[in-house]
Amino acid sequence: MDQALLLGYPSEDDLQEARYRALGDPVRQIDQANQRLKALIAKGRDYAEEVKFFEAPHPMPDNLRRDRDLNRELEQLEFRRIADAAHEIQRINGDYDAKLKRYRELVEGTARMPCEPKAE
Repeated sequence: MDQALLLGYPSEDDLQEARYRALGDPVRQIDQANQRLKALIAKGRDYAEEVKFFEAPHPMPDNLRRDRDLNRELEQLEFRRIADAAHEIQRINGDYDAKLKRYRELVEGTARMPCEPKAE
């Protein structure tokens, strides 16, 4: 594995570039979800204003209730998408942090080989 790490990443910059490429998709997913969320929140404000006109004894129309509820569900979906992408970013960073640490140990000559006994 150490050999594959050194061959796969000739320099620390190459390893960091691979990290940034891996982070591209989840970052884009968050950006896109944020854009959709902004639109849903604005629409939710519109629904909230409209709902104000339907207080007792005037019942809210069913279609307004459905649309408002659907909008809330879509907002929650976007929040989950953002949370999932953030979790993926943490996972990717953790993986590349571990690779970077091992890479530095190997390059600096301080790495202990996996089968090497501990010095006592």
